[in-house]
Amino acid sequence: MAPAEAPSAATPDAAQSGAGNVLVMPPPWRVALLVTALICAVVVIRNIFTSAHQVIGWAVAASVIALLLTPVVQGMDRIMPRALAIILTFVMVIALAVGLTWLYTSNVLDQVAQIQESAPTIAEEIEDRSDRIGEIAREIGLADQASELADRLDERTGSGGDAIRSAALSAPPYFVSMILTIFLLLFGPQMINGALDQLSPARRDRYRPAL
Repeated sequence: MAPAEAPSAATPDAAQSGAGNVLVMPPPWRVALLVTALICAVVVIRNIFTSAHQVIGWAVAASVIALLLTPVVQGMDRIMPRALAIILTFVMVIALAVGLTWLYTSNVLDQVAQIQESAPTIAEEIEDRSDRIGEIAREIGLADQASELADRLDERTGSGGDAIRSAALSAPPYFVSMILTIFLLLFGPQMINGALDQLSPARRDRYRPAL
């Protein structure tokens, strides 16, 4: 049997190949420049988000509302034009929101009025007691504090006109969100189809159900 051959020494090419795998660190000035650029990018993105957080919030809210109203619009779209279905859907949503706001406001105002009427009377009845509780109530001025509380509630809650005025002042953001929601309901499917057309067929079939 022939003797086994000894392993040959590494060739110069193999040595050069091994030397080429050594990790070469970039110069320090490049690392410092990269870190500075990353810090500046984070600061800029943070400032942009801070300045535009309200607009971003409107966009997110409009997208969520459009997503929730899409089944309603699609159901009405079968018997009428899509634009008319969107208008009727928003009319119903606005009427529902106004009705719930009015019901909540009137309920709160009724409860506040009831507290304003009954709290001072109850406090006076407690002060008229002859036991220790009545004595403590007289010492702390419970009736006066109840009257002051009723006045503060009146100042904080206001009237129905104040509630309507406050709602009118906050209407512009809701109006902007409504316009953006209508835009998404009208052109959202076309925007999604246009974005999907930029992808390959395999990715298009994968992302289409979710979008």
